[in-house]
Amino acid sequence: MSKLQTGLALCFSGLFFIISLLFIHPAEDAVILYEYSNTLANTGVISYGNIGTPIEGATDFLWMVAISLFHFVGINEYTASLMITSLSLYLLIKLLCKHNHLFFILIAMTITSFIYSAAFGFSSIVFSTIYLYCLQFYLQKKHKNMHLCILLLCLFRPDGVVWGASLVLLYQFENGFSLSKERLFVSLKYLIIPGGIYFLWRMYYFNELLPLPFYIKQHGTKELLLFSYSSLKDVAIVAIPMLIVISMSKNKRTIILITIIPILFYSSMTLSQNIGNRFIAPLFFGVLYLLHQEKNIKKYIYVLFVSILSAAITHRVINQIIYSKNENIFALSKNLNGINGRMLVTESGRLAYYSDWTVHDSWGLNTPQFSKKLIQPIDIKNGNYDLIVSHCYMDKIKNSIQNERSWNNQCTNILIAIKEMNYKMYLVPFYTESGSLLYKFKQLISPPKTNCNRYDIYSINPRSEKYQAIKTVLLQHQAITYNDTLSFKGGDTLCF
Repeated sequence: MSKLQTGLALCFSGLFFIISLLFIHPAEDAVILYEYSNTLANTGVISYGNIGTPIEGATDFLWMVAISLFHFVGINEYTASLMITSLSLYLLIKLLCKHNHLFFILIAMTITSFIYSAAFGFSSIVFSTIYLYCLQFYLQKKHKNMHLCILLLCLFRPDGVVWGASLVLLYQFENGFSLSKERLFVSLKYLIIPGGIYFLWRMYYFNELLPLPFYIKQHGTKELLLFSYSSLKDVAIVAIPMLIVISMSKNKRTIILITIIPILFYSSMTLSQNIGNRFIAPLFFGVLYLLHQEKNIKKYIYVLFVSILSAAITHRVINQIIYSKNENIFALSKNLNGINGRMLVTESGRLAYYSDWTVHDSWGLNTPQFSKKLIQPIDIKNGNYDLIVSHCYMDKIKNSIQNERSWNNQCTNILIAIKEMNYKMYLVPFYTESGSLLYKFKQLISPPKTNCNRYDIYSINPRSEKYQAIKTVLLQHQAITYNDTLSFKGGDTLCF
């Protein structure tokens, strides 16, 4: 890049950092990882919710470690994630600009959803940048560097295996279906053996074969045999434009072989919390990079098609950004800090991170005892929680104890326990009216037509010595008393 292009790329990355820091609160799932980073920095243990024992709910290992290092120089986890992402964003632009116009790349990033997921604190841009370096090393035939890069990708996020597998297989069978001892040795030395050592270490450290989220995601619904309908739609947003464009490309075989494993994998997974289609970001940027050497309009058509197909997702994630600073849970969680109670939550990010309570996650993403079986009322009774916070769809609640794993069955069992134990139930609005300048501007140009809000259930143990302190905090955040006559719209929304 020229000096002017470098300056513009740095300005774009810097603007991303400033806008994100000023106008956005991090997303729920991003904050889960911050809780692990904070705990690691403070205690030296990879754990969650002041439990104290090793727990592997955060699967992005190197992302967690990198963020935790900033703690020692007084930089909080969200700011640290934005700093790393901004640097990666610059490097990503630099990689893509080798054969593309800078403004085309900046427009491509702005009109698609992927950069916005990174603004919420996720690792999507950082992960995509590492992946593009792996692609670059593969194309340049720097095989040692490629293997080390894939190792970094796998340590960064476990699904790095999916993105790296195609490159390793292409390298191994580049000259036909006969394995070369020399090539096999390179893969063993720089990737498979060190990766295997890490896998064995994490099995020993966490005493689990797989990270807890993997046990949760295997229960997702597969409407189309091996594939999830919703995940297939998310993947198709990038895969369909890719297939259309590469049908006219001289590199179609290479592109298909590189992308086929990730496409099949993510189409079959339950992509929960896929904000801004973040799991598919490496596919979008990877294909754009692989098209970069073709001096024709294919890459422009590709970006145009992806932006059109992802318009609804992009619109939704921008709306989430605008409303993020209106989310009641941030201030509420911080006001709970200092009470030092025991809490059970269905949403396991902000409440654990900001309150600094002892927290159990009822869905099992961060609590091993609930990761392989559905939480039962007896578990809740034995937990002796001061506060239980649940996001439930009240029209889906059943009358009897459930055993089959689903979100609504989880809520059924929680509410049965709450009522049996006579917890005092409050409804707390998810959004408040005090938000960012972006929110105020949106309200000015497009006032809401109805006064509706999502309400979460906050249930206080009447026998807890912290009852009054917790109640005071809830009332400060517009809590109302729950009663069975309330009519919910969409299961979790009340309109007044």
